[in-house]
Amino acid sequence: MTQTLQALFGPTATQTGTKITIDTNDFVAYGLSGSSPSPSQVLCAFMQRLDQYLENAVDDPTAGVSSVSFRPIPTFVSRGTATHRAQQIGLVFYKNEASINLDPDDVI
Repeated sequence: MTQTLQALFGPTATQTGTKITIDTNDFVAYGLSGSSPSPSQVLCAFMQRLDQYLENAVDDPTAGVSSVSFRPIPTFVSRGTATHRAQQIGLVFYKNEASINLDPDDVI
């Protein structure tokens, strides 16, 4: 399973030098809609895309990241005067054993 830029960030993702460009239309299948989504909405859709794409990468030694198969039951949390439902998506990064710190340069 080759983790290409397009596989992780969407079929129209491009990279030029130090810039990665993503198209939010690539995340419509993950619930993102509207012409001006908030950064939190884009991140949520992106994480859902990663979670779905990476769920089969856990046993692939060439994959640098996979999703966690355990899905905790959503919980309710109080934030200020509001109560919100909290849902978690977890990712696992695989790296060489050189350091205990998570350094993106060490990810396989």
